[in-house]
Amino acid sequence: MPWCSSKTTDVIQPQIAKIDYTITIKTGDRENSTTNGPVYINIFGRDNQSTGYILLTNSPNDKSFRQGSIETLQIKAIDIGKPRSIIIRHEDDINGWFLDYVEISVNKFLIRFVANRWLNTKKNDRQLSVELFGSEQSDCNYTLTANNLISLMKFVFIVAAAYTIEVQTGNEQIEPLDSPVYVQLYGATTKTPKLFLEPKTACFARDSCENFDISTNNIGEIRKIVIGHEGNGAVSDWHLKNVKIQTTDEQLKFDVNKWLSRTKYDQKLSIELNRNERRPPSPTIVTYLVKIQTVDTEQTDRIDNIEMSIQGSTGQIDKFSLKDHMKSDLDQFQVEHADIGN
Repeated sequence: MPWCSSKTTDVIQPQIAKIDYTITIKTGDRENSTTNGPVYINIFGRDNQSTGYILLTNSPNDKSFRQGSIETLQIKAIDIGKPRSIIIRHEDDINGWFLDYVEISVNKFLIRFVANRWLNTKKNDRQLSVELFGSEQSDCNYTLTANNLISLMKFVFIVAAAYTIEVQTGNEQIEPLDSPVYVQLYGATTKTPKLFLEPKTACFARDSCENFDISTNNIGEIRKIVIGHEGNGAVSDWHLKNVKIQTTDEQLKFDVNKWLSRTKYDQKLSIELNRNERRPPSPTIVTYLVKIQTVDTEQTDRIDNIEMSIQGSTGQIDKFSLKDHMKSDLDQFQVEHADIGN
C-alpha cells in the first residue's frame, strides 16, 4: 500500500498590495451635528472596483467628528484608480451627523465629495448613509520645492459647483407641505446626491416661491432632474408648479403643475423632468415698405422679368419678382421677412 501523508498543503493566496489614502472629513457647523458612532467609508473607482468598508473611528470613545471640525486620517486600501464615488455611513442612531464634505487624496488625485446634508434618523430621508459623487475634473500644475529640488506634480481637482434653485408651489395647495423636499441633478456621466431644500421658516405654502443656494459636486451640463419629497410629514400632499435652476452658465425652467402625493394624481412622491432640447430663438418678423418710382420715358413696352433682392447688415431677402407690383408709375408694397438689419 503506497504511503500517503495525512497533512494537507494550504494554498497561499497572493497578498493584494495596498496604498496610502488621505481622507479629510468636515462636519458641518450645525447644532447637535456631532456623531458618536463608528464611521465607515467605501471608495469606488474604475469598473466599480471598491476598497470595501473601512472603519474610520472607534465607538464610543473616539469622538473625532465634532460639530464644525475638520479631521484628516491616513488609511491603507487597495488601489482602485481615481475615486469616482463613495458611500459613507455612521452608526449613531441617537445623535444626528451633519456631513459637509469628504476629500480624498490618492494617486496624485485630490477629489472632493460634497454632502451638505444630515445623516440622521429624524431628518431628511432618515438615512445614516449616503452615496456621494466626485465632480468633473480640471487639471492644475503645482510646483513643489523640497531639498532645493523642484518637481512638478499633476493634481486633478474635483471642485464644487453652486446652484440656485427656485421652487414654486401651486395655487391648489391648501396647507403648507410638512415633508422634506429634495432635488437630484443628473449630468451626462454623473449625478448629485439628494439635495435637501431646508427652509429657515415654514414654506412650500400656496403660491409661495422659495430660493435655495446649494453647493454640491459639479455634474457639467444638467440633462435632467428629479424633485420630490419624503412623504413623512403631517401634510404630505404637494402641488408643485415649477422649478428653476440657475448655474453660472444658464438658467433652466421645468414646468410641472402636478400633485406629488400618495393619494392624488399618479400617487408618486417624486417626478423626473428632462430638459428641453435647445432651440434657436424664433426670428423677428419685420414688415418692409418698398417704393418703386418708374422714370417717365418714351419706352412703351412693359418689362415683366424684373427681379429684386434686398441686402441688410445681418441677412438678405432673396430675389423675388416685381411683376405683380409694377402696376403704375409709383408703386409701393410690403414685404414681410425676418429682420435683416440695416
